[in-house]
Amino acid sequence: IFATIDEDGVLRVIDYKQEKIIVSFKSFYGSLLCLSWSPDGKYIVTGGQDDLITIYNWQEEKVVARCVGHESWVTSIKFDPIFNVNEIYRFVSVGQDTQLCIWDFSVENIPPPLLKTQYSSGKLEMKNRYGDDVILPPKKDEVPTLQPVSTAAIHSYPIFGLVITNDYLMTCSNFDVKLWSRPCSRRFSN
Repeated sequence: IFATIDEDGVLRVIDYKQEKIIVSFKSFYGSLLCLSWSPDGKYIVTGGQDDLITIYNWQEEKVVARCVGHESWVTSIKFDPIFNVNEIYRFVSVGQDTQLCIWDFSVENIPPPLLKTQYSSGKLEMKNRYGDDVILPPKKDEVPTLQPVSTAAIHSYPIFGLVITNDYLMTCSNFDVKLWSRPCSRRFSN
């Protein structure tokens, strides 16, 4: 199983052995520019031209939450490979707004959406230019919204690259590459 994104703003989860698309989701607006899988493979996060990060449960074919914190395109996103505490997931995003945002989420602790009606996934579909059935995005108030745990402007120019390892974070803009060491005294585990 793997996932792809495209300029058409569609996230596709594909079973390459069976050569078929399992599920496709349309972005809220514009192209998708980046994606990352959770370490356990349950969730996919995407970012793009809509300045949002969207968390998908691809197996249940639904949007879990949207993350609001960037003021311009989200250009790279990665799950933290060592942060895993009681089903709490951490991921990091960077964007053209020069911001690095750190996000934590747990499905059990996501706030309810603004509307009292539940977003019903899989009900609204369209055919895209490739003939795929694509699940349309829910309205902004139909899914929970998350805020970043921490946000910082770390570059003078738009950031387009992000690497996370057990020892460091690396960010890249058009003019610099920065390495950020991780605290070595604290490792996260169950």
